[in-house]
Amino acid sequence: MTIKFWPDVFNPYQVRYDIQDQQYDKGLAELSINLANDFLQGRAKSTVPHVIDQVTTLSYLVFHFRHINAIRYISSFEIMEHIKVRRGKGVSLHYFQTKVIAPLRNVGVLIASSSKGYKLPANESDLHDFVNHSNAIIEPMLSRVKKFRDQIRLATDGKLDVLERNEYSLIRRVVE
Repeated sequence: MTIKFWPDVFNPYQVRYDIQDQQYDKGLAELSINLANDFLQGRAKSTVPHVIDQVTTLSYLVFHFRHINAIRYISSFEIMEHIKVRRGKGVSLHYFQTKVIAPLRNVGVLIASSSKGYKLPANESDLHDFVNHSNAIIEPMLSRVKKFRDQIRLATDGKLDVLERNEYSLIRRVVE
């Protein structure tokens, strides 16, 4: 069962933090909430299943941020269980990451992540958690692509470069 609050506008700071508290950045918190609300208002009435799941996820993150704990990360499992309750059937982790979280980020919604889960960013540390988490994936992947490319070039005396196509120009620049 989902709890729906009405009216949709809340007092912006239901969860109180000391201004001096380094765990909470008021400006960043407002940005996170405003971007989330922009998305929710634009897509709240969608009937597309993955958009409904995005709205469900983001609504859950906003509710948790505003009313429970703006600092705590929420596990993928917890959010996926919330989606399961709303839609009546579960979703896979791959679906959740590629059809829910990734598209939200692609449209500019700020969602921090780490090995602890997901949340709306409330401080600079949350931003670094996201970049560090991404770097832990991207850097090894780029290293593997470079090794793969180098092996192929070596084996073909430089005649075949798997990154020569225009589609790979960004990867090619990064690994060079």
